[in-house]
Amino acid sequence: MADLVEYYNTIRNTIRLHSAIGYITSKDKLKGRAEAVFAAREAHRARRQQSWRSGRRRQCQHGISEKLSAGYRCTMV
Repeated sequence: MADLVEYYNTIRNTIRLHSAIGYITSKDKLKGRAEAVFAAREAHRARRQQSWRSGRRRQCQHGISEKLSAGYRCTMV
């Protein structure tokens, strides 16, 4: 039984993301890594937004209704 409790506490504190503290682990919060995690998330979000705005997204190069039935595929631009 003690092994099960230890396993549960390990999962809860090191793996599970807690919504009340910003979807980080308890261990990250206690070790003071919360701001670093939030900064990394914001940097990733900014890169994705820039990528989206620059046009690097999935676009179909051909007319949709006519070409899809003929076997054309959408590609990354």
